[in-house]
Amino acid sequence: MNRMVFAVFAAFMFLNASVADAQMDRRRPVHSRPSGAEGLGVTFGYVNSSYRTTDWATDEVEKTPALNGFAVSMTKDFALIRSALYIQSGLGYTYQTRSRDMGSESLAGAFGTKIISDRKEHFLSVPVRLKYTLPLLGRIGISVDAGPVLLVGLSSKMNFRTRFNDETSGTLSYNVYGAKFKSSGVAEGIDFESWAKDNAGLPYGKVRRFDVLLGASIGADFFSLLEVRAGYDWGLVNKYKGDIASDKKMYRGQFTLSVGLRF
Repeated sequence: MNRMVFAVFAAFMFLNASVADAQMDRRRPVHSRPSGAEGLGVTFGYVNSSYRTTDWATDEVEKTPALNGFAVSMTKDFALIRSALYIQSGLGYTYQTRSRDMGSESLAGAFGTKIISDRKEHFLSVPVRLKYTLPLLGRIGISVDAGPVLLVGLSSKMNFRTRFNDETSGTLSYNVYGAKFKSSGVAEGIDFESWAKDNAGLPYGKVRRFDVLLGASIGADFFSLLEVRAGYDWGLVNKYKGDIASDKKMYRGQFTLSVGLRF
């Protein structure tokens, strides 16, 4: 928790400094303002990600169904070589979800039950990218960037909704970071937790909130104002922690497609 508070505080200080810098920039004469991709940016985009689990003993590889969602971020480009090479950082928020109709399943103590599952995840991200820009035609250019992204998990939950014999309903929630269940409305004698552990694709143990991804993206810049990018990031940290981390490895991968505005 202390590390999360520190990360959020550091990001907050960064944004304050960036906003102050942007305000000073607006007061400069037009001819002295940064050109190219420099400046404060706001980005919104689509994110598709999944987790890849490897069993050390059997070499069996399992990939979870993809999660889809959106990311919104505020970034700042710091020039190393004016109009050519930059360091980009900032703060972003990502929300992702997945929903599945698991059809009719048999639970211990109940038969013919309908089950709907969904997963929701919330993250904060701090990128540190090396970015190179290349003008093409007038004020239109392309850019490539590469580097790490610090990812901090705020919440990750899997929820299951059931209906028994079209009369009684119940819900089961699984906190991925805490590896804990919480149920509501499930009739006595129905072992919903055991079914979820065996059939619902739950992580095998406790999962880390923190991750470091390494990736790259390519984009097009229009008139030093609009930016369109596509990229992919590979997780470097085994998401499992504790005893199970020596037997199973789980890594995150994500594809992003975004549109950004610069000021």
